[in-house]
Amino acid sequence: MTNISGELILKASMNLQLKAC
Repeated sequence: MTNISGELILKASMNLQLKAC
């Protein structure tokens, strides 16, 4: 489950960065 949570967090961070740009 830790890996799944990590992936979700990474995806969310990437989406936020794309929106920020």
